[in-house]
Amino acid sequence: MATERRDEATKVESQENKDKRRGFITRKRSIMVVVAVLVLIAAIYLRSALISEDDETVFTKEGETIAEEGETYVLKVDDKEISTEVYRAYLIQKALLAWNRVAGDQAEFMEQEIDGVAVPDWIEEEVRRQIVYDHVARSEWDKLGVGVDQSDQERLDVYLSQQWEASREIYEENESDEEAFRAAYEGFLYDDLAFNDYIVKNPLEEGESQPTAQIASVKYFIINKYSYDGKEYTQEEKDKLVTLAEDYVKKLKKGRQIDEIYQNHLTLTGEDSSAFKPLAASVIENNNTEYTDTIPNFVNRLMETPEGEPFYADDEKHVTIGVRQLEDDRTSVQKVYGDNQIRQLQRDKFQAYMEGMTANVKVEENQSAMERYSPQSIRLPW
Repeated sequence: MATERRDEATKVESQENKDKRRGFITRKRSIMVVVAVLVLIAAIYLRSALISEDDETVFTKEGETIAEEGETYVLKVDDKEISTEVYRAYLIQKALLAWNRVAGDQAEFMEQEIDGVAVPDWIEEEVRRQIVYDHVARSEWDKLGVGVDQSDQERLDVYLSQQWEASREIYEENESDEEAFRAAYEGFLYDDLAFNDYIVKNPLEEGESQPTAQIASVKYFIINKYSYDGKEYTQEEKDKLVTLAEDYVKKLKKGRQIDEIYQNHLTLTGEDSSAFKPLAASVIENNNTEYTDTIPNFVNRLMETPEGEPFYADDEKHVTIGVRQLEDDRTSVQKVYGDNQIRQLQRDKFQAYMEGMTANVKVEENQSAMERYSPQSIRLPW
């Protein structure tokens, strides 16, 4: 009997150890996915451009993705063959992006849609587009007189080596090596560096660089025309708020600070934080619907008020008290935002040029390889 109890205890302990190992493996796999997504986001942040990203999954049987004879490439772009390893690296990228964009059960991931397109089709389209763009970019950079210098190359080599070490398990799980990983990532990283050269060598023509929005910096707070429980004030109560705002502006013009006015208002209202929007310092564009849809009169008054001057605005549901902030020549909000808008115009021209070059690219598919290396074949450990 003692021997039987020991045997039974051993079985229980063995089962518990197995369960613990399963839990450890599950947690490890979850961490691998998170690391891979963070690697992709870091690369996209460095790129700061409009090239697509990654995400996806589904499982295959052991050995099912091993290339058959004749499946050394999946796509042929002009005369360049895209190897099965490189193609799968692109698939992993776009699969991860898709997974990050789609909400819901991971098990049903492939059954969902992105922008009305089934996830597998979306991934394949993004992979094909990215491969063609990267192929064209390398040849067109020379024609544009832009490219990556030696210092950029060295910096990217270090960066890509670090990212490979962080995500190599997922790529190796899908028969994709470091060389393939680099080939899939280098394109859009280089693209951003090339664009930085392009905007220096190809300035916008006169008339193209006008900012599309008026912008101002302001410190302000909002008083609602309704109570904390949503009950709208009477007209008499609303009129009193406008009179109060006029009084605040008079005090501001006499040298009082808006921070002090705001604190006094807190005291006056019993610090009822639900009755108004707290004091904030913001940069506001005159076409920002977050403001124009709710406090349009405030936006209009802000844009017509000189720098350093206080003002108030009376809108349908709010009264806003603000002071337009001073801006010097070096830190002008208008200049900074204007430069960003100019940069976006240049990005649009650069992108249009590069994408126009892809229209004439000849793409040949290896159909059997396409079927074997489908989005559904990607293995991601969640």
